[in-house]
Parts: sequence; C-alpha cells; structure tokens
Amino acid sequence: MQRIHLSAADRPARLTGFETPVEFIDVVGSLEARRAVAIVGSREATPEAEEYARKLASKLAGHGAVIVSGGARGIDCAAHEGALDAGGTTWCVLASSYPQVTPKPHAPLVRRIIATRGGAVVWLGHEKQLVPGHFLQRNRILVGLSDAVIVVQATGERSGSLNAALSARALGRQLFVASPAPWLNRAPYTGNVVELARGYATPHFDDELLLRRLGFTDELDLTTSAQELVEASSSDRDAVELAILSVLHAASPSVLHIDEIVSKSALPYGAAASALLTLCLEAVVVEGPGGFYRRRPASLARAVGK
Repeated sequence: MQRIHLSAADRPARLTGFETPVEFIDVVGSLEARRAVAIVGSREATPEAEEYARKLASKLAGHGAVIVSGGARGIDCAAHEGALDAGGTTWCVLASSYPQVTPKPHAPLVRRIIATRGGAVVWLGHEKQLVPGHFLQRNRILVGLSDAVIVVQATGERSGSLNAALSARALGRQLFVASPAPWLNRAPYTGNVVELARGYATPHFDDELLLRRLGFTDELDLTTSAQELVEASSSDRDAVELAILSVLHAASPSVLHIDEIVSKSALPYGAAASALLTLCLEAVVVEGPGGFYRRRPASLARAVGK
C-alpha cells in the first residue's frame, strides 16, 4: 500500500488550528474527505463498554460515517472492529510509527483497516522512540481529523480520553460523552462524569438521537405505531400525556431520560415534566433515579382504552 507524505499545504483543513504545528504526517491508505466521527475510551474498558463501542461504531459506519480512533486496546480496537464489521471505513491515528505498530498484536487490525479503503495516519518518524507524550499528540490529530468526538468510557479524571475531549473543546468539535445510568456503579465511568460536569459535552444516551444530532438521519416524527395509538386514544387522555406514553412505549423495556423524552416527543420541557408527574401519580409511568422513566407494563393499553 502506498505511503503518502502530506506537506503542510496538502494536509486536510481539519488539521489546522493546532497551537503547535504537526511537522510530520504520512498516510498509509486513504483519507477521503468524508464526515468523520471519533470514538475514544479507556484501554482498560469493561466488556460492556467495548461491546457498546463496537455496536455504536457499526451503526455510525452503516450511515456513512468514517470512524476515527487510535488503534489502542479497549474502546479504540472495538470501534475500529465495529466499523469494519459493518463494511464501513475507519481511520487509525497511530501513536507509533508504521509498520512497527504499537501494540504489536494490533498490526493485523491496522493492515485490515488499510486494505478496506481506510487509512493509518502516521506522524512519528521511524527514528523516534515512542514516549507517553506521543499519545497526547496522537489524540490532538485524531480529534482534528474528526467532525465530532464520542467518549464511551473514561475510567479516571486523568484519562487520555479526557485529553481528547479537551482537544475537542479547543478545536470546536461536537463532543458527546456517554452518560452512565445513576443506579449503576459509576467507578469505571469517573472520567465521563467529570467531563459532563464541565458543561460543554452533550450527554449521549440514545443512538438514534445521536444520529440525528450528527446529521445522519432526518428529524423523526412519532412512529407509525405511536400514531395509531394517538388515533385510538380516549377523549379524556391528554395529548401531551399520550405523546409521552407513545415514546416510552416505543422504547420499552428501556428507560429514557426526561431530556430524551422531550427530544423524541418534540414537547416543551415544562409540559413534558408536568405530564410525567401526572402519569407517575397515576401509576402509569415509573420514575427512576436521576430523571429516568419507564412505562409500567401493560399501562399503555389501559391508558388508551385498548
């Protein structure tokens, strides 16, 4: 596969805006100018987080996104694999040189990326020895190549993923951080909580909502089944309450955060909050910790007179 050296004039416009210039960039494979989304996270990710990253990358790649990550263990590897499994394209920004890939077991993955219309970005010369600071520089290039960044799992306050989030803020990229459910053990997601508290990142808890926010799908109305429920509703059931029930019905048995309910139903926040309170008092909807809600089983049919 051809190795292309990018001079400063040839580099993608996305790689502008760095405080210090990137002096050495080679591309093995291809960096076609397409909409790119970075997926990052811990090298010591939980199996559940890795599986989620794999599925998320697969879904985004299926909608035409190029998945960008760093080729490391854990979330990075899962993101690359998810994109490839979906027949999509992925870019790997290496912290090491090439073909001397670090970690060595990931060399076949990098070769697979290159062989399937993707690209490996190399900014470290053969003569340079890999040091910890190179990973931070790698993160800045990774973010620079991307239109948006998604942090799936950051296990600590000094996580490398938070360094990528810092670059996203500095370069004005869209930043999404997976929002751990309040009732789960948050220890493996300490960095996520810290980054969300800074107020720049958008909490991510729904893939379809993410696709819409990134512009990969159009804004959706109520589903056909929900429309049918509206038409079959009894006259004494408020339309706002029914819209909420329709959204919760479509998500069942999953729980939804109130922000997601507002987005999916297109209702004003105040109206949705008031209706949710009424539905909880009527035992039609169950409220969980932290603003999450779920439909009580079989309640929707009773609510609309079925």
